[in-house]
Amino acid sequence: MKRLLGLLLALALAAPVAAAGPNSITVIGDAQFAGTVSIEFETNADSPWAYAECVANETTVIGTDPNTGEPGADVGDLVYAQYIAAHRGADTFTLGPTPLWQGGGADCSATIGYFHDQTGRFRPRATATFIATG
Repeated sequence: MKRLLGLLLALALAAPVAAAGPNSITVIGDAQFAGTVSIEFETNADSPWAYAECVANETTVIGTDPNTGEPGADVGDLVYAQYIAAHRGADTFTLGPTPLWQGGGADCSATIGYFHDQTGRFRPRATATFIATG
């Protein structure tokens, strides 16, 4: 029995332990269409990336589809998205214009995370939501 407990203890001590650390993101200042919004973050990701996206709301001025002349998006549709390789602690996004977002406000979020080595998928660590005014 002592031998089994000793083996289990040795295995437990040899097992890699995931690094526990802070993962938080804060939006700084007022976000406005065609302006910049700053984020401050903490993460234990080795190579962090920041991602921001905005979806159309009732105040968004939607661009038109050049082929049909019809609105290119509806309320709730993605009108802005950007990934940036994050600098340690802070970064800035420029919110529009895009072909779909020509003015007005939008409902937005900013996320700090990393791209998984094997799958290439973005793995979020922390997200903050905000409203961009127009």
